[in-house]
Amino acid sequence: YGNSNTLKIEEDGGRYLVALKRSRVPVYTDMEIFEEYNRVAPERGWKPLKSPRSLREWFNSPRVEPLWYDAVYGEMKAHQRYDRKHRTILPGRRDSLWYGDGTKLNLYYRDENGNKCTTSVYEVVDAYSEVLLGYYISDNEDYIAQYHAFRMAIQTSRHKPYEIVCDNQGGHKKNAALGLFSKISRIHRPTAPYNGESKTIENIFLPLPEPGIEETFRFHRAE
Repeated sequence: YGNSNTLKIEEDGGRYLVALKRSRVPVYTDMEIFEEYNRVAPERGWKPLKSPRSLREWFNSPRVEPLWYDAVYGEMKAHQRYDRKHRTILPGRRDSLWYGDGTKLNLYYRDENGNKCTTSVYEVVDAYSEVLLGYYISDNEDYIAQYHAFRMAIQTSRHKPYEIVCDNQGGHKKNAALGLFSKISRIHRPTAPYNGESKTIENIFLPLPEPGIEETFRFHRAE
């Protein structure tokens, strides 16, 4: 563990420090980890740490930080920080690439039993023009919603796309198994679900619901 710019720590001691850093019950501050490590270091034959500052530098070193980051900040932020990212060049003409994705409308209502419910919309967008080509409103983001949204998109565009990009959730898998995407496009490329960075459509349709529905008392702004 460690490199030339930080303190040297034995392998067993490093594992112990990472375990303390990852602990959620209880949660330790860096100072508490420093004190706990130095408390057990003599009996375990480890060299005591000299300062909390050097410990923080060790935790933040490129080799060590990925070992604890997800436990402290969550898997989503860890994926965004460490996962390999692809640089995508957007198409230069319409119908080259369509994005498909679903989102909550943030509209709430009471059903016949008085329970609070909401609904979703599945949307298909042309990546080049950012035109909303098709949509389907339903309670679930399933293969039925996707089928109707893509059908509307083809009717609106009067063309089939060369490539379709959507996430790997259940409905898309069923449509792929049924051959829908292969029938209406040449290429189908999945992205990771719940990963907004991997889908340009997130930036396109995120503001869409607000102007029309934010004035109604049934609207709840996403936080």
